[in-house]
Amino acid sequence: MVPFLYSELLSIIRGLMERVIKPGVLSDTSEVRLLKIDLEDSSVLIEHTKVDIGFSAEKALKETVKENKLSERQVMEFKVQCRSFVLKVLKKLLEKCPATYSLVQHLACLDPRKMSESKTRCKEKLKKVLTYLVAHKRINERDCDECIKEYCDCIDNFPSFGSAKFTEFNPNKDRLDEFYSTFMSWTAYSKVFDVVKMLLTLSHGQASVERGFSVNKEVEVENLKEYSLVSQRLVCDYVNSVGGILNVPITKELMTSASQSRNRYEVYLAKERDKKKTDTQKRKREELSQEIEELKRQCKQAKLDIDSLTKSADSYSMKAEKESNLSFIAHSNSLRQKAKDKMSFSDKISKKLDEKVQQLKEC
Repeated sequence: MVPFLYSELLSIIRGLMERVIKPGVLSDTSEVRLLKIDLEDSSVLIEHTKVDIGFSAEKALKETVKENKLSERQVMEFKVQCRSFVLKVLKKLLEKCPATYSLVQHLACLDPRKMSESKTRCKEKLKKVLTYLVAHKRINERDCDECIKEYCDCIDNFPSFGSAKFTEFNPNKDRLDEFYSTFMSWTAYSKVFDVVKMLLTLSHGQASVERGFSVNKEVEVENLKEYSLVSQRLVCDYVNSVGGILNVPITKELMTSASQSRNRYEVYLAKERDKKKTDTQKRKREELSQEIEELKRQCKQAKLDIDSLTKSADSYSMKAEKESNLSFIAHSNSLRQKAKDKMSFSDKISKKLDEKVQQLKEC
């Protein structure tokens, strides 16, 4: 999406500026100068009464004024705040957004719609992009002229490709990687196609925008695990680096490594089995430890309850003796029965706890 980023950001910035900047200033401003407008300069700002706050907001504001819910001073303060808010948003956009980056501005040369509009402008933009890539040692300087030639040839061949496919390109539906894979993946455009792939994948790694060009997509098969995918990718990268499979040196070390591959695979499987067994035991120990902690907590709570019930029963017995009231004896007996039940429950918990501790020792 990077080739469309500059025009989209510029559209957002211009739309915000039209709300707070004088029309005359914007009409005489080029794309580059638009990003350099001094928002601190009050001479370029429109009056607060003319700030565009939107149709619905303007209508609601007028209705509120008619109902005498707002004074003229409050309306003025509101519009001044709106202008201040839009200016702060613009300042933050101009400070942070990549529209000010030279590479982002000139990557519009990869927009099929721009390519169909002006070959000359796109060619100049491509030169700026290539200058940037050469400066950062991404491509070789001697390949630049060939890239520009192939790029211009591709544009000249629009009629044979079908001009409508370029002019009617829809960024919301169509994908650039698939588009250029269709029109540039010929030997005649190999240099420029390599540059296009580099630019479209520059900041995305193996993200979705790269899938149309990805080597991983070519080596993927069903049930391929990460280790195998990485290994195959390493092989592919090495073969490409030496210029093809026929240029790979067959050394003694390579042959020895290949002959021992089955043994290494068996060792790997054994390690994986041991790892799985260890993980299972570890998980089982963790579960047992959690159960033991919970049983200890229950056992401790049961003892506290037993002590509390016993003390309450003794208290009622003493009251019955002092006051000669048999109802206290009934309360005391009830509490002692509950204490006995709790003691029975505590014994069961203790027995279960001993079993779990023994299981943990055997793991």
